Amino acid sequence: GILPIIILMISIMFNYLGEGLLIISTLIFQPLLTSVPSIRHKLNLTWSNAIRYAYICSIAIIPQVCGSLRYYLQGLRLNPLIMITFIVVLSSCTNVEPKIEEKGKSSLEIGEQKFKTEADIKDYVFSSKEAINNVNANYDSIYKIGPGDKLCLNVWNRDKLSIPELIVGPDGHFQIPRLGVIKGEGKTCAELNKEIMKKLEVLYDKPEVSLSVKTYNNNRAYVLGRVTNPGLINFQGRGTLLEALSLSGGLPILAKNSFLTRCAIIRGQDKIMWVNLKELLHGNMGLNARILNGDIIYIPESGDEMAYVMGEVSKPGAISLKGRLSLLDAVMMSGGINESANQNKVFLVRQNTKGRKVVEVDFAGMIERGDQSTNYLLRDNDIVFIGSKDIKKLNIMLNDTLPFLKVMSLGSGVVNSLGITRTSNQN
Repeated sequence: GILPIIILMISIMFNYLGEGLLIISTLIFQPLLTSVPSIRHKLNLTWSNAIRYAYICSIAIIPQVCGSLRYYLQGLRLNPLIMITFIVVLSSCTNVEPKIEEKGKSSLEIGEQKFKTEADIKDYVFSSKEAINNVNANYDSIYKIGPGDKLCLNVWNRDKLSIPELIVGPDGHFQIPRLGVIKGEGKTCAELNKEIMKKLEVLYDKPEVSLSVKTYNNNRAYVLGRVTNPGLINFQGRGTLLEALSLSGGLPILAKNSFLTRCAIIRGQDKIMWVNLKELLHGNMGLNARILNGDIIYIPESGDEMAYVMGEVSKPGAISLKGRLSLLDAVMMSGGINESANQNKVFLVRQNTKGRKVVEVDFAGMIERGDQSTNYLLRDNDIVFIGSKDIKKLNIMLNDTLPFLKVMSLGSGVVNSLGITRTSNQN
């Protein structure tokens, strides 16, 4: 009869109340569940009377146990209120932990979220070399005239028709004497040469025309974000991502805690490429994407991305995602796990617009066997939670609910320091 109460205390202490109630119900109603046939045969009862008898035997255990507890507690001179308080105290030992949805595996895919490890993070977050080349392959490499370009027109053996500098206006047109206004925007030098030659053939015999670009002012891109000189940049040749970063001044000198980790190249209204700048700056020139006219290059603030480490670590708090930061890196940057940490209760919580996903991390296997299959790379707003051992919950509860223990400890420490009593290691 005392067993259900013991099970209730244990289930409350270890946060398994549902399972504990199920076991308690099975124990209490054991005669009703299993003993009806034997009761019917032993007492020669009908089925209905045997069921009623078994039901009474099951229910009777509750007042019997309450009476027994009251008797023994009075014999020990303990108030039943103490027992109730003890059960409430045990219930306070529980804490909040993430709900496990899937066990941790390498590259585990949960819904639309995919947890990545060091081996396969590149293909998920950043554009590959092949993807960058495919996007640039769809664009013509021949330069086309645009607003702001300075042109030079040379007509052989006719100095009065030659013009050393022609400026293409904001509307994309420029003017030539005797020929009038000519549209240059969107056309190549070869196309304009043929057009001007046809118009001059009406007035002159076999004119030889040479039109060239003197200054490229329409070969431009916009660099925004965390750079020294954000704004408009102009290329004199084929622009590349590294050239754009150097023309914009790179990272500000004052930003000691920030550095270039990634950037986005926005092209038109339907294309965006994320480039891994860390790989590029380490020599992977395949990621040095070509920059076309009108591209927007955005470098986000590296300090804007944060991950959070909570639970049994020495320094819980927020960690800035500087480059690639794995779960193990974040735990070590937080001072490592405490002695009270439960290595079998480590979780990674990832949030998105549709909710959150929780994956359990095999932290013990990571340390004991060097298994890095669940050493996930962290993303913005990830939460790393380190659970605690159940015994710590009881210790915290005792310190919070029984403050006189601290007073006793303080008093004995003062007495020992004054030399009134001797400590155990003294002779």
